[in-house]
Amino acid sequence: MSDHAMPLSQAEFLACLTQIAERIANEADLQAVGPLMDMTTAQTSSPELSALAESFARMLVKLEAREFELECTISDLKAVKIELEKSQLRCIDRTAQPRDCTRPLKSRPGQRPAK
Repeated sequence: MSDHAMPLSQAEFLACLTQIAERIANEADLQAVGPLMDMTTAQTSSPELSALAESFARMLVKLEAREFELECTISDLKAVKIELEKSQLRCIDRTAQPRDCTRPLKSRPGQRPAK
C-alpha cells in the first residue's frame, strides 16, 4: 500500500485489517506488524480506520516484546535449573563418598572422648 495508490474504501480497509488480524490470531504471525504499519499510512476516507490500524500495530509490537521477554525468562530458568541439578549432583557425590570407619569420631563439647 503506497501513498500514491488510490484511497481504499472503508470496506476494503476493514477487509485488509481483518485479514491481518486473523493472521495474527490464527497463525500467531507476529511478523504482520509490517503490513499493519503500512496500513497506518494508507490513504483512506476515514482517519479513524488508520488510527485503528495503528492501535493494532502497537498491540502487536507489545505482544512481540512480551513474547521475547518470556522466551528470555524461560531460557534463564532452564540455565538455573541445569546449575541447580549440577550443584545437587555435587552434593550427592560428596555425601556418597565412603568414610574412613577406622578413624575415631571427634568428641563434641560436653562429651567424653570415645575409647
